[in-house]
Amino acid sequence: MRFVNRERELKFLKAYMNTEPNAITFIYGPKSSGKSILLQKAVEELSKEKKHYIYWYDLRGKVISDYNSVLDIFFKQKGWLKKTLEAASGLIKFNLGAFELDLEEFKKIYSKEEDAFEIMERELMRVKAMKKSPILVFDELQKLKEIYLNSPNNQRPLINELFNFFVRLTKVLHLSHVFVLSSDTFFIEEIYANSSLAKCSKYHLVDDPEEKPVREYLKEEGFTPKEIDYIIEHVGTLLWAINQVIEDKKSGVSIKESIETMIKDSWAKISLFLDSQPKDKRKEYQKILSDLLSGEKILNPDLYNLKLVKELFKREFIFFDPLEKSIRLRSKIEEHAVRRILK
Repeated sequence: MRFVNRERELKFLKAYMNTEPNAITFIYGPKSSGKSILLQKAVEELSKEKKHYIYWYDLRGKVISDYNSVLDIFFKQKGWLKKTLEAASGLIKFNLGAFELDLEEFKKIYSKEEDAFEIMERELMRVKAMKKSPILVFDELQKLKEIYLNSPNNQRPLINELFNFFVRLTKVLHLSHVFVLSSDTFFIEEIYANSSLAKCSKYHLVDDPEEKPVREYLKEEGFTPKEIDYIIEHVGTLLWAINQVIEDKKSGVSIKESIETMIKDSWAKISLFLDSQPKDKRKEYQKILSDLLSGEKILNPDLYNLKLVKELFKREFIFFDPLEKSIRLRSKIEEHAVRRILK
């Protein structure tokens, strides 16, 4: 996905990364709103200063079944990063993540002779001693919610231990910035409501980009003002949809045909979902969707059955903002689809 100018957000993130770490930073927002690419852009520009050392863990697409599979992601044997960067032919602008350990340290972690968090902290201290500022980035960390640390007497949720560790790195030691990116905003709500993290966390919403830079982007891609108006009216500034229209145009597909395909796809998904529900639930779902058709946020989703709201969110028909406790349709595509269903 191409980076669409977000100068204000980019400036904020770069400045923030140059401050002393003092809180876990949660970057949240709708799926495909550009969270990862925005942070990647900030990190890429910071890397030119050669003052930072980035550990980036993208948990999307990873098979994570137990604690050892998490260790496989967090730790690699020495030499791994150099080989990976060479294979990438210099295309990667920042460290891919993973703490590089020698073979003996590697074995001790897996045998639990050494604590993984202690080793991570030690490595971060080493980076700091090199006059570099370490930054940890975890993309879609909620994938670790079902992973446990086994002990003789009980099972401890790994994610709880991770957050305790993150608080130590940021609030206590001021050693490393920790960024947690997530599109699962109900996961973010759980964290936001956790009193033990309340004074140790900051939250930054990355929503779909503003209209002006998207219009400039489309203009650069050769669209006329009339075509741009049509695109914005039907898909808003949803980046994946904007890029789909651009790619379709290159393949000879008209703008109207491209957008109509997306609306029909959304219409089919919502229709099939509603048709699969019992009559009483279907009416409740339709009520929520109908109330959202105004295009305005609903600031009190507690008016509805929370399980139904979560299901609509899970299927990406709506977006939930945990900080302002609001819900809305995910995009104009869903708005057009719902109008067709309920007319």
